[in-house]
Amino acid sequence: MNTNKSTSTAMRKWIAFCNEHGFSHILNFEGPWDERRVETKKLVNFLQAESERRRKNGSRNINSCKTFEAYFFGIQRWHVEEGLKWNITYEFRVMKKRLRRQYGWGHKRKLPLFISTINDLETLMVLDTGNEDELIIILIMLLSVFGLLRISEILDLRYENVSLVKIGSRVAYDLKLVDSKTMQRNGRPENVMISPRHRKGNMNWCPFELLKLRMRSSGKSRGKIFEGITRKWYSKRLKKALHQIGVDSSRYDTHSGRIGGATMMWQAGVRPEEIKMYGRWSSECWTYYCRRLQSTWGRLAKKIANSELVINDVLDELVK
Repeated sequence: MNTNKSTSTAMRKWIAFCNEHGFSHILNFEGPWDERRVETKKLVNFLQAESERRRKNGSRNINSCKTFEAYFFGIQRWHVEEGLKWNITYEFRVMKKRLRRQYGWGHKRKLPLFISTINDLETLMVLDTGNEDELIIILIMLLSVFGLLRISEILDLRYENVSLVKIGSRVAYDLKLVDSKTMQRNGRPENVMISPRHRKGNMNWCPFELLKLRMRSSGKSRGKIFEGITRKWYSKRLKKALHQIGVDSSRYDTHSGRIGGATMMWQAGVRPEEIKMYGRWSSECWTYYCRRLQSTWGRLAKKIANSELVINDVLDELVK
């Protein structure tokens, strides 16, 4: 196959991505639908990673619909020129629609969902855990923040893949993710731990307790925990709840919880490799989620203001 210097930038990056994750850079669309779907997901995962990856100057590799299409068509053109069949499945159309919403209409990046906002929702009694639909909204929101879970991972979560474990003197839920994006890349299931939340004041919403309530009230032992719930259903109701507490809900969506969880860990001083591992990122694109905070910038500026270095310190260092 042709991988010489004339290969497009998109194709070279695609080959590097495939080598990094251990699969062939040749997309095979000759097989049945299930096999084509797997091949399409590889391409979607690559484009997603590139849209989140930053260049040395801080800009993103894919920052517009035109750039996205240039990457895609570069890979498609290479395969067609090699005489390979090109017949992608609907996963690509879903991603293209999402990218167009994000870039094509000038939408800004989604804001992170912090615990402080969740506390406001509870304090103002916008949502009620006694209502089944509202319990689902709260639980999905908490799982996305405390477990850095993608909405797809939450909606695919099954009763049989949730187990109670003991960690020292405490208990937690071990969630096995059998169809996560990371698993599609490395071929093995991922695990997330959901522990009881340390309550402050009158805050009672806890991902561990509400997950236990959901599992007990359903009376099921198999199947999806959020059967029949869609991304659109959750997104619409989350935005409505946030709007009721005076938040610009257009800046939030299903990924805001994962963004918030990563940002809070980063602000708390958690090591980058631990954030990457906890959030199940296979590349450095997790840094795209961590928002710059006034408190962090203020703390760093204060360190400069409080410096007691004198010129002799520098001169002495040079002499050594």
